[in-house]
Amino acid sequence: MRLEFKKKVENLFVELNPALEAARKLDREMNRVFAHRFNVLDYVHTKELGLSRIIADLFDPNASHGQGTFFIKSLLTRLKNERSCVVDEKWLDFDSKGIHVSLEKTIKANRRIDIYVTIKSKSRTTYRLAIENKPYADDQENQVADYLKHLKENEENFLFIYLSSRGQKPTQKSLPESEYPKPENQEKDEWMSPFKIMAYHNEAGIAEIESDSTETNNTRERGDDTDADDELADYRISFSLANWLSECRKNCEVDRLRSFLRDAEQFCIKRFGDSNMVNDSEMQAVKEVIYSGDIQRNFEIAMAVSGAWPILEEEFYNKYVCFLKSEIEQKLKEEELFENCKVECRSNGIGAHQNGIWMFREAWKQYDLEKQDGRRTTAIYMKNDHNGPKTWIRGIASPIGLDEMSEVDKIRREELKSSLQKVFKRATTGDFWLYSEYVDPSVWKKEIPKLELELKKGGGEFTNKLVDRFLEIARLAIPEIDRLEMGV
Repeated sequence: MRLEFKKKVENLFVELNPALEAARKLDREMNRVFAHRFNVLDYVHTKELGLSRIIADLFDPNASHGQGTFFIKSLLTRLKNERSCVVDEKWLDFDSKGIHVSLEKTIKANRRIDIYVTIKSKSRTTYRLAIENKPYADDQENQVADYLKHLKENEENFLFIYLSSRGQKPTQKSLPESEYPKPENQEKDEWMSPFKIMAYHNEAGIAEIESDSTETNNTRERGDDTDADDELADYRISFSLANWLSECRKNCEVDRLRSFLRDAEQFCIKRFGDSNMVNDSEMQAVKEVIYSGDIQRNFEIAMAVSGAWPILEEEFYNKYVCFLKSEIEQKLKEEELFENCKVECRSNGIGAHQNGIWMFREAWKQYDLEKQDGRRTTAIYMKNDHNGPKTWIRGIASPIGLDEMSEVDKIRREELKSSLQKVFKRATTGDFWLYSEYVDPSVWKKEIPKLELELKKGGGEFTNKLVDRFLEIARLAIPEIDRLEMGV
């Protein structure tokens, strides 16, 4: 029975291969004529601040897009239709003179809210829309709690949106669930929350992107940490940023803007989505082959292949992390600077947050940890982040977060951060990271077959880029860490 099914799978793959080759040829020709793969956001700054600038510019009636309040009204209209959201008709009673948009609004304790929109209605009531943009980075200790406290103490009418890659909630150290706004003296159904969680994109939102309706539906988009029994459902916005951009594109009358909005929408989907299909032509080719033959047999095979893929993907990541470690270790032997550096890796499967590689000297000062196992020093890191193994971050990190450090360790960390800031021209203020940058996720998500070949061949272009950049960061960081932590 097993051999028979294996033969059926082989036959289906034989049928699929020419169809996929034809689809890829068609896609290349279409791209030559229509450039549908071209995306302007592939060439601009799309780290946290760059994305905040794009969103803030769309909100600003005086920005170069020339559409006045079109974008901000579009968002507020959708929010007005959200369940348990404070936005109502009164928020929309304004003209272009009543909107002021700020980037990185400074509040107490040198905190900065990423996007801060002041809305003055015609009735002279003031509303505030505040957005904390978290597409990549972790929260700082009490970060969101401090933002909400500031807004509660200083603003009578406000909405705070936590914008994360796929709708993840703030971390417990940033905003414990016990501190989420709760209804007071009102029925739950009537309660309106001044705090919402929104996603750049997740797979649940794909269907709505194709909808022409501006009304929200009852299907809530959820992040990776949510399920049907989500206790935070009242805090989640049912549409994503990609959905909103799609709606704006459909309703905008300016061709140049529609093109940009399409690029921004596709950026959200490709950067934060999970689809492994390379293009629509391939997807269509697969569908045609499956439906053209023995449908029952082909569906059974398709489900079997789909079920096997996560296991194959997990095996690949496990092998590739170990392979990267060996490639880095080979390069360490070539430079005196890396003498006495130790490289370790962890590969615990597709769902593990800490899969990755780190390099350190055992002679570096050790942090005061309660646990006696594991690395205790600062290290050069490359690992997957909260979005899973397909999104990798690299840089310099502490073994523990700020909230776990002793006062002495916090002082040491600040000294090292100041020193690294001079070297890297910036330093993150995250819980763990002293410096960080994201690895281009497109290869992880689309080119696994090529990476598997690189692994078998013992290296290749992408592997070399990963190793070289990792060591480039190490060359810049190690002298500063040596100086401050070893007195060298």
